[in-house]
Amino acid sequence: MKSISISPSILWWATGIILGLGFVYVIRDVIVLFCIALLIAAAAEPAIRRIHRYKINRSLATGIVFVFLLMVITGFLSFLIPVVIDETRSFARALPEYAREITGSDALFQDISSKILSSSEGAGGITGIPKGLFSTTIGVFGAFASSLAVISMAFYLSIREDGVGRFLRSILPKRYQKYVISRANVIYGKIGYWMLGQFLLMFVVFLFYYVVLLLLGVPNALVLAIYGGLLEIVPYFGPILAAIPAIILAFFVSPLASLLVAVSYAIIQQVENHILVPQIMKRAVGLNPVVIILALFIGAKIAGVPGMILAVPFATAFQVFIKDVIDARGEREAPLEEKI
Repeated sequence: MKSISISPSILWWATGIILGLGFVYVIRDVIVLFCIALLIAAAAEPAIRRIHRYKINRSLATGIVFVFLLMVITGFLSFLIPVVIDETRSFARALPEYAREITGSDALFQDISSKILSSSEGAGGITGIPKGLFSTTIGVFGAFASSLAVISMAFYLSIREDGVGRFLRSILPKRYQKYVISRANVIYGKIGYWMLGQFLLMFVVFLFYYVVLLLLGVPNALVLAIYGGLLEIVPYFGPILAAIPAIILAFFVSPLASLLVAVSYAIIQQVENHILVPQIMKRAVGLNPVVIILALFIGAKIAGVPGMILAVPFATAFQVFIKDVIDARGEREAPLEEKI
């Protein structure tokens, strides 16, 4: 019989790892907020550097970029939210009629329509608010506090030349600092250009979709265009999923309108693939589309929408470190191959 002895150091290490993982799980929401702040800082970095080249103080350049960003988001949402609510209501009212034309029955869709109308009325006015006034107030305050924390962290990381490097130096042991910071800078730059390129692509494709749907008189053009712009983040399948509801709703205008929508979406996709993507994304992460799709599915499964937001950046970081491991292994094996 062989006796197995476990040293106290192994027990301490195991206990420490378990406690560490438990602590990470408890503060997972805070970690997600910090990662989103990193993404915002990475996206703002190219613009801050460009302004800084004109001999403008970095603090002022950072302030200009963040004020502009907040103005664009606030203005866009203040215009967008009322229009989206109105179009959602009109779609909900017309849904039973669409269902009758396709299936001959609207029994199921009447219930769906009434639920959409009741929820949109609650969002658009004061209907339904007194019922859950306290929980609504807490929810709004929590969302505002989280947004403020994210913007504050992103601003602090951006206001210094090497904000991410300074943060990593403050939490990492000295022997790991050089390697981790060098890799983090590579990842930071790639993610920044990817986010800028992705936002620009989504906005341009959204405009194309909206103009086409508006000219063809397709109902709910704005909602469909927003849906298509958001799906731009999914390679290959995104444009197909965006086209399906647009083609179906256009069919209720006329079969010709439905055909024109299908052709227009196909042309937009070709313009994007051969003109927009090469020009806009040439300095982006360079991930394989299959990897991006897998990362998005995994992120959605683990953490929902925040997981999807962080999926591509985490996949980029993973790719960089895996490449380092493969390169290091290749360098170790190269002398052996030379001897053989």
